[in-house]
Amino acid sequence: MAELFEITDEHGSGQRLTVFTASWDGDPACLRLNEGTELRFVSPAELGDLTIPPFNRDVLARAASA
Repeated sequence: MAELFEITDEHGSGQRLTVFTASWDGDPACLRLNEGTELRFVSPAELGDLTIPPFNRDVLARAASA
């Protein structure tokens, strides 16, 4: 696992996130998640179709270009 960057929410909360990259060879269906939490892998082309808060879009866009 390696740190990619840190980013601050400029859209309201001021929250600062550190973004990491890593590889994983597993089945997301086997992970225990809290109720109402969804995990799935999507391609960058699919991101435009998802309902994602602006700050999260900023994080994803920057991670995709890293």
